Amino acid sequence: RFLPVTTEAKETIGKASIRAMIMAMKADGQIESGEKAKLFERLGKVDLSDEEKAFLFEELAKPLDIASVVADAATPELAADLAARLNLDAGLVKTLHAEALVTA
Repeated sequence: RFLPVTTEAKETIGKASIRAMIMAMKADGQIESGEKAKLFERLGKVDLSDEEKAFLFEELAKPLDIASVVADAATPELAADLAARLNLDAGLVKTLHAEALVTA
């Protein structure tokens, strides 16, 4: 798994992870209250700045945009880290990679 070392890299993977989690929650058309509560519970364990909280609420308010999640996976390391953070099955990741190569 990719371990970011710079502040910028940590911020990039953090935002990408949050965006991916939110988009996954929106995938069925809406974020249910239980999903939102679980997200806030997880994030409540971290000390977020006002800027980070604003980012979170902006992402929650945005419509479903899978393209933004894909764009966040700009390097193989980020893509692998996002897949790991989303708990994607290794077989599914392998299949998605194979399909992406066929359509590219």
